[in-house]
Amino acid sequence: MKRFMTVVVSCVCCCCDVAASSDPLIAGFQRPPNSAKPWTYWFWINGNITREGIAADLEAMARVGIHGVLIMEVARPKQMAPTGPVAFGSPAWRELFRHAVAEAGRLGMEINMNNDAGWTGSGGPWNTPEFSMQKLVSTSLAVHGPRRCEETLPAAVQKFYRDIRVLAYPASAAPADPIPADRIIDLTSKMDAAGKLDWEVPAGHWIVQRIGHTSTGQMNLPAPEAGLGLECDKLSAEAMRRHFEAFIGKLLDDVGPVAARTLSLTHIDSWEVAGQNWTPRMAEEFSRRRGYDCTPWLISLAGGPPVGSAELVRRFQPAEVDIMFLIRGQDPKQNCSLFHL
Repeated sequence: MKRFMTVVVSCVCCCCDVAASSDPLIAGFQRPPNSAKPWTYWFWINGNITREGIAADLEAMARVGIHGVLIMEVARPKQMAPTGPVAFGSPAWRELFRHAVAEAGRLGMEINMNNDAGWTGSGGPWNTPEFSMQKLVSTSLAVHGPRRCEETLPAAVQKFYRDIRVLAYPASAAPADPIPADRIIDLTSKMDAAGKLDWEVPAGHWIVQRIGHTSTGQMNLPAPEAGLGLECDKLSAEAMRRHFEAFIGKLLDDVGPVAARTLSLTHIDSWEVAGQNWTPRMAEEFSRRRGYDCTPWLISLAGGPPVGSAELVRRFQPAEVDIMFLIRGQDPKQNCSLFHL
Protein backbone atom coordinates (compact mmCIF):
# COMPACT_ATOMS: atom_id res chain seq x y z
CA MET A 1 0.00 0.00 0.00
CA LYS A 2 2.78 2.44 0.88
CA ARG A 3 4.59 1.60 -2.36
CA PHE A 4 1.37 2.29 -4.34
CA MET A 5 0.94 5.70 -2.65
CA THR A 6 4.52 6.61 -3.46
CA VAL A 7 3.99 5.83 -7.13
CA VAL A 8 0.78 7.89 -7.21
CA VAL A 9 2.43 10.87 -5.55
CA SER A 10 5.39 10.63 -7.93
CA CYS A 11 3.06 10.60 -10.91
CA VAL A 12 1.21 13.64 -9.59
CA CYS A 13 4.48 15.53 -9.10
CA CYS A 14 5.62 14.63 -12.62
CA CYS A 15 2.31 15.85 -14.00
CA CYS A 16 2.73 19.14 -12.10
CA ASP A 17 6.26 19.55 -13.47
CA VAL A 18 5.01 18.99 -17.01
CA ALA A 19 2.19 21.51 -16.50
CA ALA A 20 4.58 24.08 -15.02
CA SER A 21 7.06 23.69 -17.84
CA SER A 22 4.33 24.26 -20.41
CA ASP A 23 3.01 27.42 -18.69
CA PRO A 24 5.36 30.39 -19.35
CA LEU A 25 3.98 32.32 -16.38
CA ILE A 26 4.65 29.51 -13.91
CA ALA A 27 8.03 28.79 -15.47
CA GLY A 28 8.89 32.48 -15.20
CA PHE A 29 8.16 32.49 -11.48
CA GLN A 30 10.18 29.33 -10.92
CA ARG A 31 13.16 30.54 -12.95
CA PRO A 32 12.80 34.33 -13.31
CA PRO A 33 14.58 35.86 -16.32
CA ASN A 34 17.18 38.53 -15.64
CA SER A 35 14.73 41.21 -16.75
CA ALA A 36 12.46 40.31 -13.80
CA LYS A 37 15.14 40.09 -11.12
CA PRO A 38 15.56 42.91 -8.59
CA TRP A 39 18.21 45.61 -8.59
CA THR A 40 19.46 47.62 -5.63
CA TYR A 41 21.29 50.81 -4.79
CA TRP A 42 24.94 50.21 -3.90
CA PHE A 43 26.38 53.25 -2.16
CA TRP A 44 30.14 53.68 -2.07
CA ILE A 45 30.82 55.91 0.93
CA ASN A 46 33.41 58.67 0.58
CA GLY A 47 36.36 56.67 -0.69
CA ASN A 48 35.99 53.83 1.81
CA ILE A 49 36.20 50.98 -0.71
CA THR A 50 38.41 47.90 -1.09
CA ARG A 51 38.76 44.99 -3.53
CA GLU A 52 37.73 42.56 -0.80
CA GLY A 53 34.68 44.61 0.17
CA ILE A 54 33.55 44.90 -3.44
CA ALA A 55 33.78 41.15 -3.99
CA ALA A 56 32.03 40.35 -0.69
CA ASP A 57 29.17 42.77 -1.37
CA LEU A 58 28.54 41.49 -4.88
CA GLU A 59 28.70 37.84 -3.86
CA ALA A 60 26.22 38.46 -1.03
CA MET A 61 23.82 40.22 -3.41
CA ALA A 62 24.14 37.49 -6.04
CA ARG A 63 23.33 34.80 -3.43
CA VAL A 64 19.95 36.37 -2.68
CA GLY A 65 19.01 36.81 -6.33
CA ILE A 66 19.87 40.46 -6.97
CA HIS A 67 20.76 40.89 -10.62
CA GLY A 68 21.98 44.49 -10.80
CA VAL A 69 23.35 47.39 -8.77
CA LEU A 70 23.20 51.15 -9.14
CA ILE A 71 26.46 52.62 -7.87
CA MET A 72 26.48 56.07 -6.31
CA GLU A 73 29.46 57.41 -4.41
CA VAL A 74 28.23 59.79 -1.73
CA ALA A 75 29.80 61.72 1.13
CA ARG A 76 28.49 63.45 4.21
CA PRO A 77 31.47 63.12 6.56
CA LYS A 78 29.55 64.26 9.67
CA GLN A 79 26.68 61.82 9.03
CA MET A 80 28.19 58.90 7.11
CA ALA A 81 31.90 58.15 7.33
CA PRO A 82 35.13 60.15 7.27
CA THR A 83 37.07 60.48 4.04
CA GLY A 84 38.54 57.16 2.97
CA PRO A 85 41.84 56.41 1.21
CA VAL A 86 40.50 56.15 -2.38
CA ALA A 87 39.73 59.53 -3.96
CA PHE A 88 36.76 59.54 -6.34
CA GLY A 89 37.84 59.28 -9.98
CA SER A 90 41.52 58.73 -9.13
CA PRO A 91 43.54 55.98 -10.87
CA ALA A 92 43.10 53.81 -7.78
CA TRP A 93 39.33 54.42 -7.78
CA ARG A 94 39.06 53.59 -11.48
CA GLU A 95 41.00 50.36 -10.92
CA LEU A 96 38.55 49.38 -8.17
CA PHE A 97 35.67 50.21 -10.48
CA ARG A 98 37.17 47.91 -13.14
CA HIS A 99 37.38 45.23 -10.46
CA ALA A 100 33.70 45.75 -9.57
CA VAL A 101 32.69 45.34 -13.21
CA ALA A 102 34.81 42.20 -13.54
CA GLU A 103 33.33 40.69 -10.37
CA ALA A 104 29.79 41.55 -11.44
CA GLY A 105 30.44 39.93 -14.81
CA ARG A 106 31.77 36.79 -13.12
CA LEU A 107 28.57 36.57 -11.06
CA GLY A 108 26.27 37.23 -14.02
CA MET A 109 25.22 40.64 -12.67
CA GLU A 110 24.94 44.07 -14.26
CA ILE A 111 26.09 47.53 -13.14
CA ASN A 112 24.43 50.91 -13.56
CA MET A 113 26.84 53.76 -12.75
CA ASN A 114 25.48 57.13 -11.71
CA ASN A 115 26.64 59.87 -14.09
CA ASP A 116 28.46 61.77 -11.33
CA ALA A 117 29.34 61.66 -7.64
CA GLY A 118 26.46 62.24 -5.25
CA TRP A 119 22.84 61.75 -6.23
CA THR A 120 21.83 65.09 -7.73
CA GLY A 121 22.02 66.19 -11.33
CA SER A 122 25.11 65.94 -13.52
CA GLY A 123 28.12 67.70 -12.03
CA GLY A 124 31.82 67.26 -11.45
CA PRO A 125 35.20 69.03 -11.23
CA TRP A 126 35.66 68.61 -14.99
CA ASN A 127 32.81 71.07 -15.73
CA THR A 128 34.24 74.54 -16.31
CA PRO A 129 32.13 77.70 -15.70
CA GLU A 130 31.29 78.25 -19.38
CA PHE A 131 29.73 74.76 -19.57
CA SER A 132 27.93 74.98 -16.21
CA MET A 133 24.32 75.95 -15.50
CA GLN A 134 23.78 79.59 -16.51
CA LYS A 135 21.65 82.46 -15.23
CA LEU A 136 20.92 85.98 -16.47
CA VAL A 137 22.45 88.90 -14.57
CA SER A 138 22.46 92.63 -15.24
CA THR A 139 23.51 96.10 -14.11
CA SER A 140 21.66 99.34 -14.84
CA LEU A 141 22.58 102.97 -15.44
CA ALA A 142 20.15 105.90 -15.38
CA VAL A 143 20.87 108.61 -17.99
CA HIS A 144 19.10 111.82 -19.05
CA GLY A 145 19.08 113.20 -22.57
CA PRO A 146 19.61 114.81 -24.88
CA ARG A 147 23.37 114.43 -24.41
CA ARG A 148 26.25 112.18 -25.36
CA CYS A 149 26.84 109.37 -22.86
CA GLU A 150 30.40 108.04 -22.58
CA GLU A 151 30.15 106.20 -19.28
CA THR A 152 31.34 102.71 -18.36
CA LEU A 153 28.72 100.09 -17.55
CA PRO A 154 30.05 97.66 -14.93
CA ALA A 155 29.65 93.93 -15.46
CA ALA A 156 27.30 92.22 -13.01
CA VAL A 157 29.96 89.81 -11.73
CA GLN A 158 33.74 89.85 -11.64
CA LYS A 159 34.43 86.16 -12.27
CA PHE A 160 33.01 84.22 -15.22
CA TYR A 161 30.72 86.50 -17.24
CA ARG A 162 29.61 86.86 -20.86
CA ASP A 163 27.67 89.78 -22.33
CA ILE A 164 24.40 89.20 -24.18
CA ARG A 165 22.85 92.60 -24.89
CA VAL A 166 22.91 96.26 -23.84
CA LEU A 167 19.36 97.62 -23.95
CA ALA A 168 17.90 101.03 -23.16
CA TYR A 169 14.29 101.80 -22.29
CA PRO A 170 12.43 104.90 -21.11
CA ALA A 171 12.26 105.24 -17.34
CA SER A 172 8.72 104.96 -16.02
CA ALA A 173 7.14 106.67 -13.04
CA ALA A 174 6.37 103.32 -11.38
CA PRO A 175 8.76 100.32 -11.47
CA ALA A 176 5.88 97.94 -12.21
CA ASP A 177 4.69 99.84 -15.27
CA PRO A 178 5.19 97.73 -18.42
CA ILE A 179 7.56 98.99 -21.09
CA PRO A 180 6.33 98.97 -24.70
CA ALA A 181 8.58 96.63 -26.65
CA ASP A 182 8.86 99.11 -29.52
CA ARG A 183 10.44 101.72 -27.19
CA ILE A 184 13.45 99.52 -26.39
CA ILE A 185 16.74 100.46 -28.08
CA ASP A 186 19.49 97.90 -28.66
CA LEU A 187 22.82 99.55 -27.75
CA THR A 188 24.98 96.43 -27.90
CA SER A 189 27.10 97.83 -30.73
CA LYS A 190 27.58 101.08 -28.77
CA MET A 191 29.55 99.43 -25.95
CA ASP A 192 33.20 98.43 -26.31
CA ALA A 193 34.96 95.42 -24.79
CA ALA A 194 35.82 97.38 -21.65
CA GLY A 195 32.17 98.22 -21.02
CA LYS A 196 32.37 101.87 -22.15
CA LEU A 197 29.16 103.14 -23.73
CA ASP A 198 29.17 105.75 -26.50
CA TRP A 199 25.58 106.83 -27.17
CA GLU A 200 23.73 109.95 -28.21
CA VAL A 201 20.94 109.87 -25.66
CA PRO A 202 17.52 111.01 -26.93
CA ALA A 203 15.49 113.47 -24.88
CA GLY A 204 14.04 112.11 -21.65
CA HIS A 205 15.00 109.79 -18.82
CA TRP A 206 16.41 106.41 -19.81
CA ILE A 207 17.64 103.25 -18.14
CA VAL A 208 20.52 101.41 -19.79
CA GLN A 209 20.73 97.73 -18.83
CA ARG A 210 23.85 95.67 -19.48
CA ILE A 211 22.64 92.06 -19.59
CA GLY A 212 24.87 88.99 -19.48
CA HIS A 213 25.07 85.50 -18.10
CA THR A 214 27.19 83.73 -15.53
CA SER A 215 27.35 80.38 -13.77
CA THR A 216 24.70 79.61 -11.18
CA GLY A 217 27.48 78.03 -9.11
CA GLN A 218 25.34 74.97 -8.41
CA MET A 219 27.30 71.80 -7.59
CA ASN A 220 26.51 68.09 -7.38
CA LEU A 221 25.64 66.82 -3.92
CA PRO A 222 26.26 64.99 -1.63
CA ALA A 223 29.60 64.26 -3.26
CA PRO A 224 33.09 63.47 -1.97
CA GLU A 225 35.45 66.39 -2.34
CA ALA A 226 37.30 64.79 -5.27
CA GLY A 227 34.02 64.42 -7.20
CA LEU A 228 32.50 67.79 -6.31
CA GLY A 229 32.13 70.33 -9.11
CA LEU A 230 29.85 72.54 -11.13
CA GLU A 231 26.62 71.17 -12.54
CA CYS A 232 26.74 71.07 -16.34
CA ASP A 233 24.46 73.26 -18.46
CA LYS A 234 21.20 71.32 -18.80
CA LEU A 235 20.17 73.38 -21.84
CA SER A 236 23.34 72.68 -23.83
CA ALA A 237 23.94 69.51 -25.83
CA GLU A 238 27.66 70.29 -25.94
CA ALA A 239 27.85 70.67 -22.15
CA MET A 240 25.99 67.40 -21.61
CA ARG A 241 28.28 65.63 -24.08
CA ARG A 242 31.41 66.99 -22.39
CA HIS A 243 30.14 65.89 -18.99
CA PHE A 244 29.36 62.39 -20.26
CA GLU A 245 32.75 61.96 -21.93
CA ALA A 246 34.67 63.26 -18.89
CA PHE A 247 33.36 60.55 -16.56
CA ILE A 248 31.17 57.77 -17.97
CA GLY A 249 33.09 57.80 -21.25
CA LYS A 250 36.37 57.21 -19.39
CA LEU A 251 34.90 54.38 -17.33
CA LEU A 252 33.67 52.68 -20.49
CA ASP A 253 37.13 53.02 -22.01
CA ASP A 254 38.62 51.51 -18.84
CA VAL A 255 36.43 48.41 -18.78
CA GLY A 256 36.58 47.72 -22.52
CA PRO A 257 33.91 46.45 -24.91
CA VAL A 258 33.46 43.02 -23.32
CA ALA A 259 33.03 44.31 -19.78
CA ALA A 260 30.74 47.06 -21.10
CA ARG A 261 28.07 44.36 -21.39
CA THR A 262 28.16 44.26 -17.59
CA LEU A 263 28.36 48.05 -17.24
CA SER A 264 25.10 48.30 -19.12
CA LEU A 265 23.49 51.50 -17.86
CA THR A 266 24.15 55.00 -16.61
CA HIS A 267 21.82 56.98 -14.39
CA ILE A 268 20.80 60.62 -13.88
CA ASP A 269 19.16 60.98 -10.49
CA SER A 270 16.88 63.56 -8.88
CA TRP A 271 16.79 67.24 -9.84
CA GLU A 272 18.00 69.04 -6.71
CA VAL A 273 20.10 71.68 -8.45
CA ALA A 274 17.74 74.70 -8.49
CA GLY A 275 17.12 76.31 -11.89
CA GLN A 276 18.77 78.05 -14.79
CA ASN A 277 17.33 80.51 -17.27
CA TRP A 278 20.04 80.86 -19.88
CA THR A 279 22.36 78.98 -22.20
CA PRO A 280 24.54 80.41 -24.99
CA ARG A 281 22.10 79.26 -27.70
CA MET A 282 18.96 80.30 -25.84
CA ALA A 283 18.04 83.24 -28.09
CA GLU A 284 18.57 81.14 -31.23
CA GLU A 285 16.52 78.23 -29.88
CA PHE A 286 13.74 80.52 -28.64
CA SER A 287 13.42 82.18 -32.04
CA ARG A 288 13.31 78.80 -33.78
CA ARG A 289 10.65 77.42 -31.44
CA ARG A 290 8.51 80.52 -30.93
CA GLY A 291 9.00 82.39 -34.19
CA TYR A 292 10.14 85.75 -32.79
CA ASP A 293 13.12 87.41 -31.08
CA CYS A 294 13.24 87.26 -27.28
CA THR A 295 15.66 90.20 -26.95
CA PRO A 296 13.23 92.83 -25.59
CA TRP A 297 12.08 90.49 -22.81
CA LEU A 298 15.61 89.95 -21.56
CA ILE A 299 15.05 93.18 -19.59
CA SER A 300 12.37 91.50 -17.50
CA LEU A 301 14.13 88.15 -17.25
CA ALA A 302 17.29 89.82 -15.99
CA GLY A 303 15.51 91.60 -13.16
CA GLY A 304 14.14 94.72 -14.90
CA PRO A 305 10.53 95.90 -15.24
CA PRO A 306 7.95 93.97 -17.31
CA VAL A 307 8.04 94.39 -21.07
CA GLY A 308 4.69 94.32 -22.82
CA SER A 309 2.20 92.02 -21.14
CA ALA A 310 2.94 89.54 -18.37
CA GLU A 311 1.81 86.79 -20.75
CA LEU A 312 4.63 87.59 -23.17
CA VAL A 313 7.17 87.34 -20.36
CA ARG A 314 5.71 84.01 -19.22
CA ARG A 315 6.20 82.50 -22.70
CA PHE A 316 9.91 82.30 -22.07
CA GLN A 317 9.66 79.58 -19.42
CA PRO A 318 7.83 76.97 -21.56
CA ALA A 319 10.44 77.46 -24.28
CA GLU A 320 13.17 76.92 -21.69
CA VAL A 321 11.46 73.73 -20.53
CA ASP A 322 11.13 72.50 -24.14
CA ILE A 323 14.86 72.93 -24.68
CA MET A 324 15.72 71.29 -21.37
CA PHE A 325 13.65 68.17 -22.08
CA LEU A 326 15.07 67.93 -25.59
CA ILE A 327 18.71 68.23 -24.48
CA ARG A 328 18.47 66.40 -21.15
CA GLY A 329 16.29 63.68 -22.64
CA GLN A 330 17.71 63.07 -26.09
CA ASP A 331 21.39 63.96 -25.77
CA PRO A 332 22.24 61.51 -22.94
CA LYS A 333 20.43 58.80 -24.93
CA GLN A 334 22.53 59.61 -27.99
CA ASN A 335 25.72 59.53 -25.91
CA CYS A 336 24.71 56.19 -24.39
CA SER A 337 23.87 54.68 -27.76
CA LEU A 338 27.37 55.45 -29.02
CA PHE A 339 28.74 53.22 -26.25
CA HIS A 340 25.93 50.63 -26.46
CA LEU A 341 24.55 51.50 -23.01
